[in-house]
Amino acid sequence: MAASPNLPQRQASPIWQMILIILAIVILLPGLIQTFRGEVSGWLHARGFEAELNEYLEVAESFYRRSLGWDAQNAYADLSLTNLLGRTGRAEETLSAAEAELAFARAQYESHPNGATRAALISALNHSAYFCGLANTDLERALAQINEAIDLFGQPTDPYLLDTRGYVLWRLGRQAEALHEMNLAVDTNKHRYRADHRIAKQRRTFIVDERVTARQLKGIDERMATLYYHRALVNQALGKDELAQRDMDRVKNLGFDPAEGLY
Repeated sequence: MAASPNLPQRQASPIWQMILIILAIVILLPGLIQTFRGEVSGWLHARGFEAELNEYLEVAESFYRRSLGWDAQNAYADLSLTNLLGRTGRAEETLSAAEAELAFARAQYESHPNGATRAALISALNHSAYFCGLANTDLERALAQINEAIDLFGQPTDPYLLDTRGYVLWRLGRQAEALHEMNLAVDTNKHRYRADHRIAKQRRTFIVDERVTARQLKGIDERMATLYYHRALVNQALGKDELAQRDMDRVKNLGFDPAEGLY
């Protein structure tokens, strides 16, 4: 059998090589840019969190805003900024940030309905309703929002959703309904409070910065104190001064004073 001749292999022309490179860049570049923007946003959010741990609140706010400038979809930075604005008593800005968070969360849930976007929407509805309550504005809309959040959650067992509904009802003057919600919120949170404390203390082994654990524990105490404070407000409105004072004492025992910005 005669040997087959060695045929020369065809080489891709430089023009086609260039076209393929350009196509690869066009396809991959947006994803690479988004990944880079997300990494920078995450780093800036971490810097903001560090500043907030040290009580440099203006610096923290600047980092959170820069984080969102790099990635407007950074839900952690969005939530941190909203909470910081609320913590510093800037009601109008807080409400504006909460409404922006809600609009984004709703759009995400409607386009990609899944467990994660549903949870984000529930959280955003709760924030918007609660901050409306704090600002004492659009209360009927706030009530509709928190009812939607509880319906999405599936059952009225989350203490913070119940607290928000009770707080809005208190603002609306519907005190008997508000007290029912507040009692449920406090009773539901008691077991969670103890469990959260235990878990936070157990995590000390894995967390290098003790300030993170201290902040977690303070946050757990503050959420419990807030529930007691809100129930005290309702009992005061109902003329049940003794019950209201008991809850105020519980707030103080947890180390908080509503006059200093408990919300």
